[in-house]
Amino acid sequence: MNIDPSSLSPMEREYMTHIMEQKQIKESIRLYSTIVDKCFSSCIDDFYSSAMSTKEDKCVEKCVAKFLAHQERVSQRFAESNTQLQQRQMMDASDGSS
Repeated sequence: MNIDPSSLSPMEREYMTHIMEQKQIKESIRLYSTIVDKCFSSCIDDFYSSAMSTKEDKCVEKCVAKFLAHQERVSQRFAESNTQLQQRQMMDASDGSS
């Protein structure tokens, strides 16, 4: 279901914008927490020093880069899938109106 933003009142548009911003903030926090958890668990194994070793530092860098690349790839596939779905819906709607 798509909502045409032009059909909303200014107050409704402001509310929708606020909700979308809140969702983006929550998603960013979730992503950050997931990266920290996974990369910490995978890379940090020496708790005798307060500083990370070179090996741990490199591991974290690779882990974060890999995780972010994966997230980007998933987002691209989602966008492609969503575009295809919208195109099918538009075609179905135009087939039904003729």
